[in-house]
Amino acid sequence: MKKMICASLWVLLGVALLAGCGTGTLLESNTSTLFVDNKGRVTSLDVEDFAEMYYDAEELEGEIKQAVEDYNSAHKKNSVKLESLTMEGTTAKLLMKYKTVEDYKAFNGIELFHGKVVSSLAAGYTYEGEFSKVEDGTITESATKQQIYQEEDLKVVVISAGLDVKVDGEICYVSSKNLEVTASDTVSIDQQSGMWDRGVYTYIVYK
Repeated sequence: MKKMICASLWVLLGVALLAGCGTGTLLESNTSTLFVDNKGRVTSLDVEDFAEMYYDAEELEGEIKQAVEDYNSAHKKNSVKLESLTMEGTTAKLLMKYKTVEDYKAFNGIELFHGKVVSSLAAGYTYEGEFSKVEDGTITESATKQQIYQEEDLKVVVISAGLDVKVDGEICYVSSKNLEVTASDTVSIDQQSGMWDRGVYTYIVYK
């Protein structure tokens, strides 16, 4: 959550998301993770360590609930949902669900697109930079955006943030900078580079 809770929660937590594999499994992750299913629903797990700062779990939960309530009152009911907030020692784990990609974008202030490649082009995403081909969760060779355009029915997640991203399918191509492919459906975007603050997009193309 960025815009909605920037003055309060962002100081306390800092944010980023996953769904479809079950809440229990997701909460075992120690990394902030994002998942968009093929119906455009988003789930996020945000993980933050409070080892060197003061936190109050009740205050934190209250801030999040208020932000969710404010958002839902201005949009459709249950557009954003707080699933759980747990504290494990000094680590907070926040699980959130969003009805649509648009809800995630508006609530967090993070650029996110999900849809077919052809739709992303119509939306103005230009696929700048270098790309790599992925097979069975491994980068095999360099690729061009023309190769991506030529394949029909490919879908894409475009994001400007540093976190892990899981897609609802098998990854075929990825943008090459500041990214590691960790599984056939998952990438890890460098959280330290700060490239997303400069409007740099990561493209994860899958089938």
